[in-house]
Amino acid sequence: MLDVSIRASILNIIRELTGELEMATLYISHDLSLLGSICDYIAIMYGGCIVEYGKPESVIKNPMHPYTKSLIDAVPIPDFKMGKKSFENIVPGEPPDMVNYNGTCSFEPRCNVRKKVCKKIKTEKKVFLKRSLCLLFELGGLNWTVNLF
Repeated sequence: MLDVSIRASILNIIRELTGELEMATLYISHDLSLLGSICDYIAIMYGGCIVEYGKPESVIKNPMHPYTKSLIDAVPIPDFKMGKKSFENIVPGEPPDMVNYNGTCSFEPRCNVRKKVCKKIKTEKKVFLKRSLCLLFELGGLNWTVNLF
């Protein structure tokens, strides 16, 4: 991991070059707070597939896929009363076996809001048209709030 000031310098250079050369830049990172501050759009990937896509403020403040919400919830929040950090929102289980992928939701085995339909219906890979691949959002079955500190 880079020192914070070195990382900021590198990102500023990349940002300047992107503007000068009128080019697009692709950042790959697990640091959603960083991506939220430097990217025009964020794509969340799980199991080799984009499961959610959109403007950073929409994706981070109003996630529409359970994996995106799990990523946001996994950021440790200091608990000053207890003198420790909370890690209670870690996603259980193992990553998917994409060699034997059957076209249904790859996050379903680890999802805490999964329904029977998630295991049966093939997901369409048109996330850019509807922002999330989660069937439950399409069916109106998910509603949650995100606590950003």
